[in-house]
Amino acid sequence: MKVNLKTIAEMADVSVSAVSLALNGKPGVGELTRQKILKIEKQLRKKTNEEYLATHKTEGTFIFLKIVKHGNILNRDHDIFIADYIEGIENETSKMGYNLQIATFNKELSKKNIKDFDNYPVDGFILLGTELSLEDVKLLNTINKPKVFVDTYFDFIEASFVDMSSLDEVYNAVKYLYDMGHRDIGYVRSKNHTQNFVRRDIGFEKVIEYLGLEHKEENIFSVTSTYNGSYEDMKEYLESGAKLPSALFIINDLIASGCVK
Repeated sequence: MKVNLKTIAEMADVSVSAVSLALNGKPGVGELTRQKILKIEKQLRKKTNEEYLATHKTEGTFIFLKIVKHGNILNRDHDIFIADYIEGIENETSKMGYNLQIATFNKELSKKNIKDFDNYPVDGFILLGTELSLEDVKLLNTINKPKVFVDTYFDFIEASFVDMSSLDEVYNAVKYLYDMGHRDIGYVRSKNHTQNFVRRDIGFEKVIEYLGLEHKEENIFSVTSTYNGSYEDMKEYLESGAKLPSALFIINDLIASGCVK
């Protein structure tokens, strides 16, 4: 049985929108109804997992490969996020009856590496793509085993990606500032580039244009993508007498923490 909103709504005798509100922890649904929906969703998910395990292979190993190219993004500051990724992946692979291995790769990617990857005694790869370029993804995509890229996304390439919707989230954050009355909104971006950072750069420009606000170059601040680096860079901006806008959208929470300090 497929777990979807309509199925849960029918079993709980509520609307699909009520199911959506309950599963996303949003107001608008009574507590008793919320608990009823959550209980049904849990039961259906358990049944679905059991049905899957009864008809699919339950032996095998996947490897979560943390690929560090330069360490400007993937460093000790970022480890807490990676730990969350791994915890979620471990939970799901365990439910599906698979084993998960964790490894770090910090060598130069090459065709030889790909051949080595093909010889790994695993059934598939979960590749951390945070620091990967388009060319890296194209190269890794030739691995002759199932694979998925996490924490990156590239258009126009046939590969499987799991990533956040950067453009939508930039819109939500900037629109919130706009709704709070701000019209002079600045942007703290990263000196270091990842595909997600590039998409947020694009997203900020698009949102500012969409809201009819002026795009001011003096309101764009570039900082290093580590906690200490962003602190030092923002401190330098402030000590130089830089005038801050009334509100700032900051590219991620790690950089935001450094800038706030």
